[in-house]
Amino acid sequence: MVLRTWVPSRLWRYELVDQFDINSGLKLAYDPNTLWLLAIASWNDQTDVKVYNITAGELISHTILNSMEKHYVLLRNGTIFKVESDNPVHVLLRPSARRLPILIVEMNRRKVYFSPYP
Repeated sequence: MVLRTWVPSRLWRYELVDQFDINSGLKLAYDPNTLWLLAIASWNDQTDVKVYNITAGELISHTILNSMEKHYVLLRNGTIFKVESDNPVHVLLRPSARRLPILIVEMNRRKVYFSPYP
């Protein structure tokens, strides 16, 4: 199974400066140059998962997951990537700026791989 996609390079989300005042103005909800979190979970044991940077043609991350195990990869904005696996996997891509405290805790328990490409 192959999933090919990219991390948006020009996607921003705005929030109200004061959440209780609609006239307070807008601010960026996160830094547009932030990292994105790619979370992968497997349903089956011994699932071989690889994440590639398509632009550079390089392997970013490789792991073997058991049932309900998680694997995290941090990607920079604009990264064009693909996920390959030999069994079905669940893949979630989200901005990681608000989740960094949780991510740091997870980093102490699991390996987290950084993409060196912008």
